[in-house]
Amino acid sequence: VEETNNVGHDKVDVIVSEWMGYALLFESMLDSVLAARDKWLKPGGAVLPDIARIYVAGANSEALGTKFWQDVYSFSMTPIAAELQSAAAKDSKVLVKSVDSSSVTTNTVTAHTLDLATMQPHQQDFTTQFELTAASSSNGSSSSGSGSSEVAALVIWFDTEFSPR
Repeated sequence: VEETNNVGHDKVDVIVSEWMGYALLFESMLDSVLAARDKWLKPGGAVLPDIARIYVAGANSEALGTKFWQDVYSFSMTPIAAELQSAAAKDSKVLVKSVDSSSVTTNTVTAHTLDLATMQPHQQDFTTQFELTAASSSNGSSSSGSGSSEVAALVIWFDTEFSPR
């Protein structure tokens, strides 16, 4: 997009793109969408989707996918799970996988909202402060018997919106 000079029209009414990467911004193509918007979108035109939000929550060790190692053909292989978790933490590995909502042990926080219709490219780089609170179980107690919830991982996900503007 940045190197293209002609799209067959001077300006367009709508730009539709699936630009999202992992955790929304990792390996995303948002720079190209914003460049196309600034170059070709008519005033009052639409970028779709136009709103994106990044969410964060804490999750228990089941979110890491190591539950398998608790019972491997009736053998407890939990030391392997512990070693895998330790190695991943040491190497600062990011794990990309689906996490069941039952593994979430805290509230969910909206970490950042992007408005693609108005944002500038530098606004992709951000820092944010947030606080996670242990979620209570249905009986009013915290998730574990000790009075505190396990948080073994941070879970990050996003959604996008086609706003009514």
